[in-house]
This record gives sequence, structure tokens and C-alpha cells, in this order.
Amino acid sequence: MKEQVGEKKPLITDPKKPIITEPKKPIITEPKKPVLPKEEPKKPIIKG
Repeated sequence: MKEQVGEKKPLITDPKKPIITEPKKPIITEPKKPVLPKEEPKKPIIKG
């Protein structure tokens, strides 16, 4: 049963949709909207 699961859908080697190397939308390096606003966390929602 273990051999069938590995051959049916190999999640480790999936060239169809590489989630590890996805240059289309980098969530780790996203300078568009910083999630850690330590400079002005007093009025982030009020300004918008």
C-alpha cells in the first residue's frame, strides 16, 4: 500500500505547480504591504 501512494501522486517532485519556487507571487519577500509595521502601528487602519 505504501508503494501505490508514492507512485500515484508524487508531491515532492511536482513540476506542474512548484509551491516552493513560485516567483509569480513571493509571500516571503513582499515589499508591497509589510505585515510588521513597527514604525507606525498607531494608525494603520485609520489612514485607510
